[in-house]
Amino acid sequence: MAATVTEDIDQEVVRLVARAQDGDAEAFAQLYDRYVDQTFGYILRRVGHRQTAEDLTGDVFLRAYRRLSTFEWQGVDLGAWIMTIARNRVHDHFKSARFRLERSTDVMADTASDSAPDDPERVAVARDMARALGQALERLKDEHREVIELRFVHNMSVAETAEVM
Repeated sequence: MAATVTEDIDQEVVRLVARAQDGDAEAFAQLYDRYVDQTFGYILRRVGHRQTAEDLTGDVFLRAYRRLSTFEWQGVDLGAWIMTIARNRVHDHFKSARFRLERSTDVMADTASDSAPDDPERVAVARDMARALGQALERLKDEHREVIELRFVHNMSVAETAEVM
């Protein structure tokens, strides 16, 4: 039954892409709704600044909208195609002078402070684990760290991760 549900979801995306390629803005809006959270999360993890991530996510979907006519199904999910655009946009951002200015003036947001603590001990343990994981990820090369994030933070399949990389 699960395979049928997955096939139905894929067919839904195929239909939405076809409609969006024919100029249906509502179909593209549905694709946006389907992929925006995953894309934003990926970008936020890479840039570490909420406002910048929001700006870059908007830019990614603008680029996807403009380039949708060039998208062809080649055994790759549309999400992997969008994540490739996101990855490229993040790389462009890090090369820009604007990024160097933002980095020198902004302090990275502490995501642990965004949530209300339920149990102080649990929050402290989670913070320590997140810190240890972050330190371990920082020791990895950028490409290896990105693979881990795509696979386990954004739940992409091996094929989707390979396509993005």
